[in-house]
Amino acid sequence: MLQVAVERLSRGVPVNSIRVLTQEPEKLRHFCPQAMPVPLRGWDRVRDARVLPRWVPGRNGDYPRPPGALSLRLWRAKAALLRGKYEAGRVFLRDFDDTDVVFLAGCGLLNDHFVKLSLSVLALLEMALNRGLPVALFSQGIGPMENPILRQRAAQILPRVRSIFIRDNDTTPALLDRLGVAPRKITFTGDDAVVLAWENQSNQLGRSLGFNLRLSDYSGITEQTLTAVRGVLAATAARQCVSLLGIPIARGNRECDVITAQRMLDGLDVPGDAGTDADTPLKTIAQVAQCRLVVTGSYHAAVFAIAQGIPAVCIAGNLYYANKFRGLARAFGDGCTILRADDNNFTQALPKAIGDYWNRAHELRPLLLEAATKQVFSAQKACAVLLAELRAEMIGHATSRPAASPA
Repeated sequence: MLQVAVERLSRGVPVNSIRVLTQEPEKLRHFCPQAMPVPLRGWDRVRDARVLPRWVPGRNGDYPRPPGALSLRLWRAKAALLRGKYEAGRVFLRDFDDTDVVFLAGCGLLNDHFVKLSLSVLALLEMALNRGLPVALFSQGIGPMENPILRQRAAQILPRVRSIFIRDNDTTPALLDRLGVAPRKITFTGDDAVVLAWENQSNQLGRSLGFNLRLSDYSGITEQTLTAVRGVLAATAARQCVSLLGIPIARGNRECDVITAQRMLDGLDVPGDAGTDADTPLKTIAQVAQCRLVVTGSYHAAVFAIAQGIPAVCIAGNLYYANKFRGLARAFGDGCTILRADDNNFTQALPKAIGDYWNRAHELRPLLLEAATKQVFSAQKACAVLLAELRAEMIGHATSRPAASPA
């Protein structure tokens, strides 16, 4: 999603004018060469800037908020004298002072499963809004949001942003309405990653059975689910005489999809590949292209499949993932079905859904590709319109912005 957002933005702005907060600058340079990295730890430093000690009540409370003007002035003075650990914050403020507009690239983090991170992101957006900067959100999956502090902060900040492009037209509009966001600010564009898979689709359906299960606290997928799905996948692959292909999305952390895929393949009497070498979005898309059907508990494994005309059986372990998949099902229609892993009938429903989609894959392919095509062009148009509208605002902001304080 970040790749697509940067590529679209780069079409209308000067070279090296896009800056991205990141913890991995080398990866950013590789995947988004049009963007300049800004250390995320710099925002962490600035976000926590304060005049009074942390234990004094009435300051930031129990959640992050952007520092006030006095805090920032004193923090800048301290940073100018001490440097060292303050340098990342100085870099962040220098770049932020030179910013015309702030975008939040596609994600599904504004929800109850990532409260701490959500509050930090909202604080950053609030800092931009307080400075009079336009703020827009791309490819957002928002909710569920029942945490009272998160809902309060979202209701304070999201109605103030310029535009919110959403990837789920099923539950997100109602949530944004409850948060006070005007309908005119909300545009359904689908997931930004759709275009990557759509542009790299194969000319024909593959033969393999793809799979991904996200074993994590936030997915709701359990060891019991893994065991049940493993058996059905093995039986299907043996009956159809095909390979099982892992479709990794999360890598390099404790929720690594490759590790989970390898666990599911170990000991099976059918050929399989856990997807170890699929370590970039395009390689993962190519892995998906070898499949006739994908069974997944990961949202983007489903996106990469149906955007190439490959049906997906989506397994949701909780409401968070059920909502994510419902957005896809609504956007793509038949060819994307959702099963709840915590449903009593799950073990009976899964082989039936797999068998149905396996037999109907050729029939579903043109329908899925047509939906993907419409979504891609709709998203491109919405982004182009937004950028055209923002250009005049950005020019006005640049000419009227007061001189920045020295970092």
